[in-house]
Amino acid sequence: MRFASLSLLTLAIAFSLPAPGQEKESIVKQAVFSRSLADNQTPGEKTDTFLPDEPVYLSVELKSRPKSGVLSCRFLMESTAIGEAKVDLASTSKGALAVVGQSTFAGFHLAPGNPLPIGSMYRAELTLDEKVQGSFPFHISPPKGAIETKLKSTAFEKEVMGQRQPLEPEVELAPEDSVIFKGMADVGVSTWLRITWLVNGKADPKGTNSHTMEENKQDCGFSFTFRPDNGWPAGKHEVSLVINGKEVTRQPFTVKSVLPPRTVVPVMPIELAGFALLRTDAKGEKNTEVSAFDNTDTVLTAEWSLKTPVKGTGVQYKWTQVDAGKVKDVPIGRADLPDGIYRRLRTSLKLDEPAPVGRYRVDLLQNGKVIDSRPFEVR
Repeated sequence: MRFASLSLLTLAIAFSLPAPGQEKESIVKQAVFSRSLADNQTPGEKTDTFLPDEPVYLSVELKSRPKSGVLSCRFLMESTAIGEAKVDLASTSKGALAVVGQSTFAGFHLAPGNPLPIGSMYRAELTLDEKVQGSFPFHISPPKGAIETKLKSTAFEKEVMGQRQPLEPEVELAPEDSVIFKGMADVGVSTWLRITWLVNGKADPKGTNSHTMEENKQDCGFSFTFRPDNGWPAGKHEVSLVINGKEVTRQPFTVKSVLPPRTVVPVMPIELAGFALLRTDAKGEKNTEVSAFDNTDTVLTAEWSLKTPVKGTGVQYKWTQVDAGKVKDVPIGRADLPDGIYRRLRTSLKLDEPAPVGRYRVDLLQNGKVIDSRPFEVR
């Protein structure tokens, strides 16, 4: 998940003339967040709490009247810059600076290109010629109508040869096995979740994922799957779940030993004859082939016809929302085919509410390998 993209609007400033002997280490007198800026860059209504789509204004009062140096402002979400601007204090000859009493004011303006995730993980960092002058926190509050975010339950599973199984507190894993952290929560719109996998106490950069909710969801299931590049080593590992900038749970599991790679039993290859998307009627009795689903459908069905019957062992389906705003390839469902002999392969994704308009994909896998991938749309 990427962070919401932001645009930093044109920097507006109002400065006074410099005073001799101004010390750069103490150039910032105060920095005030507000909902607007006056023409002379003094703050309007003061606040350090903003709504997700609300512009963030920062009025910076400088001591005396500096005449040199580059003043920079970076808006940060944790350690990630989401906006930055600079002003040259020596630009008085161009008429860009103005005196406000005995002080100099600079105004900075951050305009979210997309709603910001809620939380208290934001700050504005001011520097003069790359020397930090101060760090000033601000907050993003839930939008109107957002439900309370509440974590309800969590559990571990392991994925062994395409099959999900419970994960014991102490477990033996082969290099190709994955660990799954799943749970249930009520999540409000603009809620931000981040999962981090720690391997023997050290966060794996490839094991960090985040997601921002675009709507309220009650009893929302989530699932994160991870396997280090070389498999899970023996030792104690953890998963950390952060919601809106605060860690809400950190849960451990232990790999007591590493098993040798498992031998995959050869299976008959799946030979496909055709594919269809099917809309099921309200009674669940009649299926009609469609080229796309409507945004009123709550059951999405995909069916592959086969040239020859196959065994269900190791066959799996995966449903993915390809385009979910700024988020790409969000897993929304998966299922394992029970053992048996099948002449056709059908999977249905049942939703609590209609799927949002957008692009999707359903994949057919055998022993973890994608056999067929079919894109489709909800219109």
